[in-house]
Amino acid sequence: MQPLAGILVVDLSRYLPGAYASRELLRLGARVVRVEPPEGDPLRRTAPSWDRMLRTGTESVVCDLKHDPGLARALCRRADVVLASDELSGHITGELVTVAGGMEGRTIHPG
Repeated sequence: MQPLAGILVVDLSRYLPGAYASRELLRLGARVVRVEPPEGDPLRRTAPSWDRMLRTGTESVVCDLKHDPGLARALCRRADVVLASDELSGHITGELVTVAGGMEGRTIHPG
């Protein structure tokens, strides 16, 4: 049984807490789309084996949140859940939440 089947999670997180949280949501049946910066997720560089283990099965798109956040905004508008790192929870996620409208209750900060 996959209790989160049909749920769209947009993952803006970085490093281990977010990767682990998105893996668990994926395991429960959610569709997870992670938004990576143009230089890639830092976890891939610092711990490639962890990245492979935790990110397998997620979809990935590249988006520069600071200079061209349009794709991330569109994904957040459609998302049931937005997963964000604390480092993004200030100005970037706050801006996306404002643009998406009413996302405050759907944003998870795993660490």
